[in-house]
Amino acid sequence: MKILDKYNQSHLLAYKDQLTEEEIKKLENQIKSIDFDLIQSIFDNKDKVIDTKDNLVAPLVATKLNPQDKEHFFKKGLESIKEGEVAVVLMAGGQGTRLGHQGPKGTYDIGLPSHKSLFHLQADKFLSLRALSGFSVKWYVMTSEDNHRETVDHFESSNYFNYGKENIHFFKQDRLPLVLENGQIAMKSSHEINLAANGNGGVFSSLHSNGLLEEMQSNGVKYVYLYGVDNAIAKIADPVFVGFTIDSGLDVASKSVDKENPEEKVGVICYRDHHPDIVEYSELPEDMRYKLDDEGKLLYRNGNIVSHIFTLDFLMDCVDKEIPYHTAYKKVDTYSDNGLIKADNPNGYKFELFLFDVFKFTEDMAVLSVTREEEFTPVKNKEGADSPETARTMILKTHHKWLTEAGFNCNLGYEVNTSISYDGENLSNKTLENVTFK
Repeated sequence: MKILDKYNQSHLLAYKDQLTEEEIKKLENQIKSIDFDLIQSIFDNKDKVIDTKDNLVAPLVATKLNPQDKEHFFKKGLESIKEGEVAVVLMAGGQGTRLGHQGPKGTYDIGLPSHKSLFHLQADKFLSLRALSGFSVKWYVMTSEDNHRETVDHFESSNYFNYGKENIHFFKQDRLPLVLENGQIAMKSSHEINLAANGNGGVFSSLHSNGLLEEMQSNGVKYVYLYGVDNAIAKIADPVFVGFTIDSGLDVASKSVDKENPEEKVGVICYRDHHPDIVEYSELPEDMRYKLDDEGKLLYRNGNIVSHIFTLDFLMDCVDKEIPYHTAYKKVDTYSDNGLIKADNPNGYKFELFLFDVFKFTEDMAVLSVTREEEFTPVKNKEGADSPETARTMILKTHHKWLTEAGFNCNLGYEVNTSISYDGENLSNKTLENVTFK
């Protein structure tokens, strides 16, 4: 192919004479899928690091709701859900390797009495939301090349958690080739290019390339709720959050929790250069991390929990806009005459998009401050903080609170069946055995 000579990538066909027709076809299809202009441009600019020290960073005040506001926004959001105006996108391309789990992270059982996987816990929220609204919200699950088949198999073997196959759509995240220090695209085998997912910001391009934004538009969707798979207590398409977003009149809304301490390694939702943004922990200077407001609280405290709502019109507009690629210096395995060589040290680059880079396309965003104990318990580590144990503990405490408020006299340790109760409702006048797992 002439294009390979143009970009000094002719090594991609170095083993062509040794390949079967099927292998050649697979390799050629991969080559045709690569935007070589884009890869060359990213590589050429990889050392142009954006210096953030001179960025104008300013605090963003998040909104806390009182019970009356919550009730008002719940009704408003539920009405929008009833009208089919809300769709849900789950980013679930990761594996459970750090948890010691062989398979997609969403298939992991965190050890609750029900032994439901993360996917199952989230599917239950859709079921209870359907009971409240009378409408089946569409669930778009973004997988990766590595975990797509296992993810779909998990849903199929579980009968789609009784939510209906027609209400769940799987799509793969777009990928980009890994590039070695010399600028050459890495090979995974004699007939495969070494490709990697293009970062969480790739969710937007992947939705577009699969025609799903257009599908949402034709179905009358106006708002897209986006979240990550590892938050075991996530309020899927939370009606309160939906109503809050609609009332704000803005194109982007996010949930936040107060940082536990200045050194908590979590991105902070704030303003950067007069636009909403998420400033990573490592980017926030120490004096800003520790700065307090007039109430003695951290000034930069809006911890990002990856719970966002975008208007569909905004996402459709973003498709034609450029967001920057971020470069990560990584260990890149590469194929040669001696087979696949495992890298011992960083020797190449991975290119990624960050989803919050689209925030700069809006002048302002709405931020809803929520309670960590009720809405944010990520499962990232096998032990310690953000582990299955901390998630179980938080979920069981929340469920005990629900049961107590519903009039039950029970010990801690009962798991509420969230397929029948979204946020503690619908529990009164029932037996404990009918609404819980123990």
